[in-house]
Amino acid sequence: MGKRSLSIWGLGAIGLVILFAFQNCANPNANFDLRAKMGTAGQSDDIFGQGDPVDNGNPTNIVCDPFATTDKTSPGLKAALYIYEGKNPEKEIDNLSDIFSKGKKIEDTAVYFSRLYVPTRAWTSGFENQGGQKLENSKGETLIEWFGLRFETLIKLNDNDDEGYYQLATISDDGSVVEVDKDGKGFKRIVDNDGETSTRMRCGGYVYLRKGDRLPARIAYFQGPRVEIALNLLWRKVEPGTTPSSQHCNTNDNFFSGGKDGKKMSDLKKHGWKVMETTNFELKEKVAVDCSK
Repeated sequence: MGKRSLSIWGLGAIGLVILFAFQNCANPNANFDLRAKMGTAGQSDDIFGQGDPVDNGNPTNIVCDPFATTDKTSPGLKAALYIYEGKNPEKEIDNLSDIFSKGKKIEDTAVYFSRLYVPTRAWTSGFENQGGQKLENSKGETLIEWFGLRFETLIKLNDNDDEGYYQLATISDDGSVVEVDKDGKGFKRIVDNDGETSTRMRCGGYVYLRKGDRLPARIAYFQGPRVEIALNLLWRKVEPGTTPSSQHCNTNDNFFSGGKDGKKMSDLKKHGWKVMETTNFELKEKVAVDCSK
């Protein structure tokens, strides 16, 4: 009797998946990968909280592209900065929820990024504001570890991108997640790469984008112990009706070498993956931010 019931439920679940698959093909505007649509990709309250996670009024400290290795350009992402200064961070901080619930938000600081392309490398330069001052912790040390960033942005196609389905992924050290609001009904997690880790790639679901679309997105990232960092937001175009996968998804690996693309990253490019460009991001709030200084 038990086996028969399980079989019937199994057939019902398969039918639901097939039904959702046909609905998604017919209605690309409502498309997420099935894990997000069915609710198993996770919700956001534990990491992003309620309300606007990046709202910090009129910040007096403006930091532009603190991880950048190239010239700073027009910003497309805005982030709020959180730091943890409690005892035993190695025991207390293991994931994004920890850093944001146990850390404190730096209310006078806004951090702007042109894109999220940070190959694995040692990072000791810290956060420098436009006045040339380094952000420090309460001990007077340059802030380079035990911090978190909550980003917000609008994702868009640039002139060279084709319309269609795009799968998203992150490569980060330490943890990162990506959430999008495709239909105006709230954010859903589409990439889950959370946790203290060496450089790791996690692949997520996909969205459908047309020219002119602006997809609200928010990203969370945390840096645990010094000194290596990595934070990369990637995507690749996929065919509708396929199950997005990649040989390097969900692996810890050396995707980069000496702060540049390595062999594994070259392999990803052969499979259609690419780091999203500066022209794929737009600030959610229309403010004039000069990051050329």
